[in-house]
Amino acid sequence: MGADLTLLRRGAKPGELAELERALGQAIHPSVRAALLRHDGSRDLLGESIEWQLLNAREVCEMRRDWGTAAPTGWWPLAANEPRLLCVDGRGCVMEVDVDFEERPRAIAASVAAWLTAIAPPPRVRPDDGLVPLIEQLVADGELELAEGASLDQLADAIRERMTDGDDAKQRATLALAALIRSALVEEVYLDEAALARRLAALT
Repeated sequence: MGADLTLLRRGAKPGELAELERALGQAIHPSVRAALLRHDGSRDLLGESIEWQLLNAREVCEMRRDWGTAAPTGWWPLAANEPRLLCVDGRGCVMEVDVDFEERPRAIAASVAAWLTAIAPPPRVRPDDGLVPLIEQLVADGELELAEGASLDQLADAIRERMTDGDDAKQRATLALAALIRSALVEEVYLDEAALARRLAALT
């Protein structure tokens, strides 16, 4: 299970980070800076399977200042769940350590970007083929009823798989129509099949 994305805060503004860097007297690690621009911390632990709370920009800089010489050179805090921390080392790797740096660090990810992508993948980019808007319109017009728990994207993907098999637009539309009507994702189709086939053919 990934992170609860609703707990992630909006990214920090570059001007805010610059002000904190001036107060701290040093530049924030580039990888940590990029992470803060993406998400300025989180409001709580990120989920049952991700027991970390992302630090916000002010917390990152305050913790880095308070470390003094206790932390290894070039290390920066990223997330916390006391008494454990996630830090970025001088190479940019994400490491798990105890707050007092007494135990041997444990490698978590090769980079901050890799760790963030693993816990909070970027949103899925829909193919711009018009299928999802068409299905959405059919549902809105009462011509198509999705099965309970089914999504527009799931049905669009099921139809796409069949639309690549035909030799011409008409054949691809016929296959797509069969996939749509027989799909377990569809509860009922009320639109005339010929009319639906024409609309699908227009997309192929």
